[in-house]
Amino acid sequence: MRRLVAQLIIRVAPALAEEIGRRQAVSARRQEARRQAARRQLLIDAAFTDHLTRLANRRACDACLQQCLTADGDAETRAALILIDLDHFKHINDVCGHIAGDRALQAVARVLSSHTRSGTDRVFRIGGEEFAVITSDCLTREQLHGMALRLIAAIARERVQTGTLTMPLTASAGATFVGIDDTDVSRVIARADALLYAAKHDGRNRACA
Repeated sequence: MRRLVAQLIIRVAPALAEEIGRRQAVSARRQEARRQAARRQLLIDAAFTDHLTRLANRRACDACLQQCLTADGDAETRAALILIDLDHFKHINDVCGHIAGDRALQAVARVLSSHTRSGTDRVFRIGGEEFAVITSDCLTREQLHGMALRLIAAIARERVQTGTLTMPLTASAGATFVGIDDTDVSRVIARADALLYAAKHDGRNRACA
């Protein structure tokens, strides 16, 4: 009996070892595929994320606006763009230093993230002291203007501490809808930027829409 069992084991063992090896190889391939996918996702996230504020960056903003241009929908569901620029940011850097400037940018990022809606709004840092919010939930110019005003009011309530100095912050904003005739991202940004410049020209710490 023992001899028969031994003979059976001898016959079965190679096939069993082969099956175990095959399953281990499949598992290893799956683990490697998951690692590669994770690495690809990290690279994608890095390419579309601002390192300092952890907000989405200009590339992500342009991509989001491009999606808005090609999205189906009626006039009431069109997206809108709000450009927000910190006032006198060069003065903050010159007087308080670049570390203080970085803290100011991070503070603005936190304020905008906490005063926008996760389901309908996206926040971006698009360069320097300039931020953008893309929203899909403003039906009228008055609502869009009101949203921009609320965002810059929230920034104005923020204070940044650096050493013995407490820095007040203000920002200006320009807001525009993505028009049904818009075919180019740069056209939308230029329109919002012109309104932002008007807000700066009118005295800063205000919004134009």
